[in-house]
Amino acid sequence: MYTVTLFILLSVAIMIVLIERIVVRPIRLRLAEHAGAWASRPPFLVDYARGVFWLLSIMLILRFFLVQPIYIQTNDMQPELSRGDFTLLERYAYGLVSPVSGRSWWHWQEPKINDLVAAFDNKWLVRRVIALPGDEITQLHHVLYVNGEAVDGVTLPVDQKRADQYFIPAEHVLLVANTKAGVNLVPRTAIIGRISPAFW
Repeated sequence: MYTVTLFILLSVAIMIVLIERIVVRPIRLRLAEHAGAWASRPPFLVDYARGVFWLLSIMLILRFFLVQPIYIQTNDMQPELSRGDFTLLERYAYGLVSPVSGRSWWHWQEPKINDLVAAFDNKWLVRRVIALPGDEITQLHHVLYVNGEAVDGVTLPVDQKRADQYFIPAEHVLLVANTKAGVNLVPRTAIIGRISPAFW
């Protein structure tokens, strides 16, 4: 909703400036020839719209390409993040992300094990990275193993009587919540950025 509001305000500011530039300004300048210098100045609304345009443009660039405020809505990542915490999503941490699709356009850094990340894979996820492409995953008796080592704090809801073993495919990462909310295998392009520690 916040983003939609910003886009609507930006669109209104652009329309006011364009209408003034294309329609009103020529009339105003013709009047200024007869009425004096006071008529050549743009109206207050146009000056205000220009200021709003630049302010909102800077806010949108910051939000979509640098940092985005995040409100945590679940307790999936306790103790690092709890419901009601505010934190920042560092959108630039791994690469450039499309503001429309939420997919990575290109990346200059890969996520690391134990990074807290935000991903969008049909729904928003805030999770911890536990496995990277090529890592061997085994699950046995509620325990998840990555490359033969048990992952601390992760218990799976399904008790596997035999070891299921597989490898993380290329361009994918395995994400996990600190609670029993589940394990998610997501494409690398679904990772939007790194989560900073909660500040509020």
